[in-house]
Amino acid sequence: MDINTYIWILPGVFGVITAFLLLYLLWLAVAPGPKPRTVNTPPPTPPPPPAPQPRYVESDDTIIDNPVAATGAGSMIIESGLPGISTIDFPGTEFRIGRFRDETQNVLVALDEKSVSRSHALLRLDPGSGQYTIQDIGSRFGTFIVNAHGQPEQLQQGETRPVYNGTVIQFGSAVQVRLLIPTGGYSAAEDFDPGITRL
Repeated sequence: MDINTYIWILPGVFGVITAFLLLYLLWLAVAPGPKPRTVNTPPPTPPPPPAPQPRYVESDDTIIDNPVAATGAGSMIIESGLPGISTIDFPGTEFRIGRFRDETQNVLVALDEKSVSRSHALLRLDPGSGQYTIQDIGSRFGTFIVNAHGQPEQLQQGETRPVYNGTVIQFGSAVQVRLLIPTGGYSAAEDFDPGITRL
């Protein structure tokens, strides 16, 4: 074979190799990849239903349902003195109540009414007994516990009293709140009036 034959054969061989490479690259681009591995996972579980909201209905001397939430979190139902506010949840198990919120003084519940002092009262849960107490901490216009007859009884400065589910507390001259707190199912009304009807 002479050199002219090689001149024609070499480009032909390179052309065939190039054609195969192009076909191979085209096949790689179009061919499906490996199938992804399937993992059998159980279907997602639905979220739990929301906890039932506590109901509190009072009519004369009748209490319907125990208004304590299952979570043990307490709250205050505003009965008078703060228009536009209906409920305040407890921010913890020991906190001060005052006219303005002040975290540096642990005043975490603000009752913005002129007869409420800046640092008015302390609400505390004793973890050992599970009993909540209220203490007047030097308020100017007083902290009162409203008895079963609707009469406010003033706490002396520094005095601490136990409070129960349903206790009504008056701060100053205008703000009254009803406590919804876990106390083992007893309410303040039951403590004051043994003749109360429970449904």
